[in-house]
Order: sequence, then C-alpha cells, then structure tokens
Amino acid sequence: MAMTVSDDTLAHARTLAAEIVATFGMTYMPIYKLLDDEIQKREQEAASIHAILSGHTALTPRAGRRKRERSFSERGARF
Repeated sequence: MAMTVSDDTLAHARTLAAEIVATFGMTYMPIYKLLDDEIQKREQEAASIHAILSGHTALTPRAGRRKRERSFSERGARF
C-alpha cells in the first residue's frame, strides 16, 4: 500500500533535515537530498499541470470572449 504525504509535511521534514545536517554534519545529507528531490519533483508536476490547464482554458471560446470584454475601469464605470 502506498503512503501519501502532504506537501506541507514534506516541506517541514525538509526543513528539519536541513537543521539536522547543520547541527550534526554531512552524514545526514542523503536524507535532506531525498526530501529536496521529492519536493522539486512535486513542484515540477504542479507547474506542468498548471501550464496544461492554463493553455486549455485559453483555447476555449468562452475564455476568448472574456478576454475581449473590457474591464470596469476601461468602460469608465464609477462606483
């Protein structure tokens, strides 16, 4: 069974590992490196998903219409 860990928990563990390396030396560096690699992998996956979704919404006709509409300030709206 695979165990999942939240991004916040992983980031906290990386911070703790960095403190352990700073305190006790390079012996614990592989733990920090493992956590850092996992966080970077997740950040890259999130960026890829964001790019895909951003590109997808830009291609929909509705999104195109929204882009052409003028904002309140462009229309001279007053509140």
